[in-house]
Amino acid sequence: MSDYSKKIKDLPEDIKINIKKVLTRYYDGHEAKHIFKRSFDRQIGYLSEGKNMPFTIEEVNKAFKAKNFFKDLNDCGSWLNFRYYKNQKQIKLHTGNFCKRDKLCVACAVRRAYKQQIKFMSILETNKDLLEQDWYYIVLPIKHTKSESYDIVMNRVISMRKKITQSMRDGRKGKSNNFWSSFAGGMYSQEVTHNDNGWNVHLNLIVNAPKGAKIALKSVNNRRGQVSYQNEDLRLFMMKNYDSQMHNISKIEDNAKLRDEIVEVLKYSLKFSSLTQQELFYVFVKSVGVRLFGTFGNLWGKGLDSVELEGDLILDKEFEELIFIRAFGELGQEYKLYQRKLIREED
Repeated sequence: MSDYSKKIKDLPEDIKINIKKVLTRYYDGHEAKHIFKRSFDRQIGYLSEGKNMPFTIEEVNKAFKAKNFFKDLNDCGSWLNFRYYKNQKQIKLHTGNFCKRDKLCVACAVRRAYKQQIKFMSILETNKDLLEQDWYYIVLPIKHTKSESYDIVMNRVISMRKKITQSMRDGRKGKSNNFWSSFAGGMYSQEVTHNDNGWNVHLNLIVNAPKGAKIALKSVNNRRGQVSYQNEDLRLFMMKNYDSQMHNISKIEDNAKLRDEIVEVLKYSLKFSSLTQQELFYVFVKSVGVRLFGTFGNLWGKGLDSVELEGDLILDKEFEELIFIRAFGELGQEYKLYQRKLIREED
């Protein structure tokens, strides 16, 4: 047994259980990233052969123009230093190298989400006006057909998002009186998946309204027998503008729940597990210049659109499990591991 393995063995049992849990599930995402260069070479080959592709060589070059793009992607997480805080029974990632390609890299997507969560909660706790607002989590699937392209469906979602934010602005000025007029601001993410029914793009929203605003919710049993919540005014808005009644809305009752919902909204704009390599390639190329996350109203300009990925971060949930694949080599031994350290701390 190596000295490094002994250090893992010395960790508290609950930490070890979390490290081992569902590693294979997240290894799949990392493996997909690792072989992405092959997909790139294959698509370039198709273009050079004159095959009809859903993108141009100019779009591809724009998407992959960054220097050392694939080297950064494949080497992500190959240099990691950790700190274990004995009394707190916590491990923090102290330093490391990250590719920051969060549209392709699961580790960087989750890391960015947790960093944004931490920043948001800090803003919330120091801003009395935001702290006193009522918060809601809203999911809006857009109606689509199997034959429609990604561009068509995504543009429809972008149009819906712009209509919503404009309605909020008009509401604050007293120029409109629809469902969205009650809200003061929030954040959004555009979530992309693909299945047998074609491209499915959801608009996820976390929005806030003045305390006590009248936003009525009613419980509905869906086809799976699960309970979800809807609002009649929102249903009418969706039906009038998008020929769809589909939506889900829930009130976030406390800050702990708000923190969890933020991570769910921010974590994966692209659902890696539901996209093939070719689909992921296609969406990545087509989403250059498309904002998959943003803020509006009273959250705009707070710095949530960009976060610094460096510095300590408590390893938690999926991020903990995923990053330990690279750190401890539990799976994926073919990855380069230049340096990995676990520093014991006594306080």
